[in-house]
Amino acid sequence: MFYEMQRLVLSYRRFSPWYCEPVIAGLDVTATGSTPFIASMDLIGCINFAKDFVVCGVSAPELYGMCEALWEPELVIIRPLTYRPHLIV
Repeated sequence: MFYEMQRLVLSYRRFSPWYCEPVIAGLDVTATGSTPFIASMDLIGCINFAKDFVVCGVSAPELYGMCEALWEPELVIIRPLTYRPHLIV
C-alpha cells in the first residue's frame, strides 16, 4: 500500500525530517465493493486514519472549524459541477 511506503520514507529521516504532511486519499477495493480511504501523516511518518475528514498544513486550525461545520455522514453531491462554455458574440 502506498501509505506504508510513504511512512517508511518519512520515518527513515525522523531525526532530520522533511517538512511535509502528506494526505493520502483513494479507494479501498475489496471483494464486496470499494470504500473511500483517507489518511494523513506527520513529519516523521505517524499515520492518522480518518473516517470523516483530514486537514493539514499552515491553515489547519482554520480548516477544522469549516470542516466540522460542513461535513456530515453520507455526504453526497446534489448536482455535479459541469463546465459549460459560453459563446462570446
